[in-house]
Amino acid sequence: MENLKLVKDNDTWTLPENAWIGDLPFSVRGNFPDRACQHGAVNTGDGMIDSRKVEITVYVDAETGPRYFAALDFIKQKMYRRNMKLYISESRYINLDALDSFSEENITGFMNRRCFVKATYVCTDPFWYSAQEAVITAAITDSPQTVTIRNDGNVETPLIVTVTADSEPVPEIKIANETTGRTMYYKDPQMAVGSSVVIDAVAGSVLRNGVNSINAFRGMFPTIMPGNNVLSFEGADCALGITYRPRWL
Repeated sequence: MENLKLVKDNDTWTLPENAWIGDLPFSVRGNFPDRACQHGAVNTGDGMIDSRKVEITVYVDAETGPRYFAALDFIKQKMYRRNMKLYISESRYINLDALDSFSEENITGFMNRRCFVKATYVCTDPFWYSAQEAVITAAITDSPQTVTIRNDGNVETPLIVTVTADSEPVPEIKIANETTGRTMYYKDPQMAVGSSVVIDAVAGSVLRNGVNSINAFRGMFPTIMPGNNVLSFEGADCALGITYRPRWL
């Protein structure tokens, strides 16, 4: 059985074997106002996944009081940090935004020797992510040209698309997910040879050569659904790069 891991920047703490996580429910945002003068209600919610909470429990068992407090102090130090990643395996993690609550449940008869430590974290980003980022590159030499991308996650996943004008200017770009109908356009006369634009659906940003160019963008940020997705590209010859991280509910 793999141990849980808490990662903060370059620091990785592998939790002891007697540590585990609780139930992992998620909720869907909904709003159900009553129908006027009718039976039932109307769902006016957006159906998006709400933030979630993750509880980690660690069993502390020490032979002496000093060892008990040393273990407890170390656990608190590691757990009381913001913006960590919790790995439940080598291949999957969730982002822990901040510690919400912390408790020590002493075991009767073993005061200052044994206890259950429980830490609950708020995850404003409710998804589990692949530890491995997927990278796809393609040389665009036809217009339109299609690229098939597979999403091994079980929920819609945002893309980071980089278009580089490596041989000729690329003043207009159209990228459509033919599987979903989701389409984006980028029209920028400054996309000269050597220029690159990064369309980041994760951050909701558009940067040409590192400079904000959101005004040249219209349509919907590119995403892919679970399974195979066919992306269609229209524009001049260029280099196309796509990165994404599969995610799960």
